[in-house]
Amino acid sequence: MTARLTKFASLAPTLAGLFLVVTSAAEESCPLPDMGTATVAAVRDGRTLTLADGRELRLAAIEAGDDSRIGLRRLVAGRVLRLKKLGADHDRYGRLVALAFAGG
Repeated sequence: MTARLTKFASLAPTLAGLFLVVTSAAEESCPLPDMGTATVAAVRDGRTLTLADGRELRLAAIEAGDDSRIGLRRLVAGRVLRLKKLGADHDRYGRLVALAFAGG
């Protein structure tokens, strides 16, 4: 069982990448309200980013362990992200909540 969990945990950065790197064709098939763009200043954990303007972004529709932080950092550090609304604008901690698209 432990080997299975370890294998799944190693996939977390890849799964996070699936939410971040999207082709334009996939985005067109599911139009979401635009929330603008933001530059990543730091990666806090596997699902929370600090943006250059000081806001915190909680990635919508993703649950990832803290061990995925390194993989997420490799994907988004210093990059400009396009943000799309999916549900509430902010969570109960005041963090911005959005889908984030890098590239494409």
